[in-house]
Amino acid sequence: LSPDSVQARMYLAAALFYPAPEEAAAHFQALRVRDPKNDHVRFSLATVRRNLGQLNEAGQLMDELLAVHPDNISYLLERGYIAMNARQTDDAERWLRRALTLAPDAPDIHSALSGCLQLAGKEAEAKYFLERGVKLDTELKRKRLEVIQSKKLGSRE
Repeated sequence: LSPDSVQARMYLAAALFYPAPEEAAAHFQALRVRDPKNDHVRFSLATVRRNLGQLNEAGQLMDELLAVHPDNISYLLERGYIAMNARQTDDAERWLRRALTLAPDAPDIHSALSGCLQLAGKEAEAKYFLERGVKLDTELKRKRLEVIQSKKLGSRE
């Protein structure tokens, strides 16, 4: 109804991300043309392009973002996934280890690095990061549950 509404187009593209990624990419691309420096749009477009197998385009977008935000963990993780999908395991490992340095307790980074190392044939190291990621994820879920339970107890008093 409002083709010029940036917010409406963002919501539509996000809703189409999984069921219709080609259509989502078209909407993200239209948003990028309107605002080429919008980091959220570029990141979303890179992610959907990776999911579509358009790895060169996705890598270029992420390289642009990382040039401006070299320590953004989400960007490093996505760049690692793009490199893994392209079977560039050395590059993927480099991106993911950098992310791990910045966020050593992030379960998703451990999991991604495990997958990367598995692809590279480094099975023992892959197993270590997989187990570490599972442990960190379990701890994170336990802490969240404790917070929820303490809030429930606090609201009863």
